[in-house]
Amino acid sequence: KAKQSNSVIFRDLLAIAIPTTIGASIMPILNWIDTVIVKRRLLAIGYSETVARTLYGELSGMASPIINVPQVLTQAICLSLVPVISDAFRRDDMDFVRKNANLGLRYAFTVGLPCSFGMFALAEPIMRLFYPTQTDSLHNAAICLKIYAIGLIFLAVTHALTGVLQGIGKQNIPVRNLLIGALVKFAVSFILTGIPAINVRGAAVGTASAYLVSAYLNYRAEVGRNELLAACDMVKELISRAYSYKQEKRMRECMEEVVAVCRGTGNEHFEWFARLVENHMEGIVAHARYQISSGKVEGTNGMIKALRRTGYGYPDDEYFFLKIFDASRRYSPSREAVAA
Repeated sequence: KAKQSNSVIFRDLLAIAIPTTIGASIMPILNWIDTVIVKRRLLAIGYSETVARTLYGELSGMASPIINVPQVLTQAICLSLVPVISDAFRRDDMDFVRKNANLGLRYAFTVGLPCSFGMFALAEPIMRLFYPTQTDSLHNAAICLKIYAIGLIFLAVTHALTGVLQGIGKQNIPVRNLLIGALVKFAVSFILTGIPAINVRGAAVGTASAYLVSAYLNYRAEVGRNELLAACDMVKELISRAYSYKQEKRMRECMEEVVAVCRGTGNEHFEWFARLVENHMEGIVAHARYQISSGKVEGTNGMIKALRRTGYGYPDDEYFFLKIFDASRRYSPSREAVAA
């Protein structure tokens, strides 16, 4: 291989490092949006400078640091997935990629769900534990923490799927989805923070909304990549189930479901398979009544092809037939019984 220049190597590193860094910085980016709009919106709806600063402190100084604790754990899941999935993807081991992607999602839910439910249920005791002297601000800060706790589940999913997408070389997708989530956060926070009855809690709702949007878009990107593979697994399972039935009606219903799944993908190869099944539906469904298999015939054909391939073709047909008879006799049940 030709030796690459330092500038090319540095450019390639930046192309990977910058999107990866931005994708891992979801919380700092969303917190920066709060610093830009929250106090301005509170002042715009009539709050004094002191009250606006107090409300913003309840959000950013009390609720936000606590939600950062489980975020460290979910971020670790993201970082651990990247090298494992990247190595498997480079080796084209897609089964290993899917296995670790599913494992990462399970770990994310294992961490995110208990933390989310625990912080939601114990928001006020947690605030009282960490800020025993801030009695006037505990209630409002606890409500902000509850809203953050709801979004924590989606944050965990976002981190796990970000690690998967970065591992398969799609590091730009989480960045795009993060920017879309940030726009949603800006719009929701701007609107809700300007309502006096909601005030600073609107910023917490905006953050949770951003987590939800980012998690959904990352999930759609991951599922879209594996949609055809998932359809293959579904079709395989349906066909296996159909051939276990002994009632023609149930087998027909199952095979019709196979056709529906294939057509639902919109893929030309699945469409071809759907037409093939429809054209031979009556013959396929007949298996439920007669339970006849062509396995022995197909096995014999395979044996004949193997013989011809091994001998590089036989110009003498009679000799070829003798080879076939000998091979058939060699594996016949009667000879095995006699030998036993």
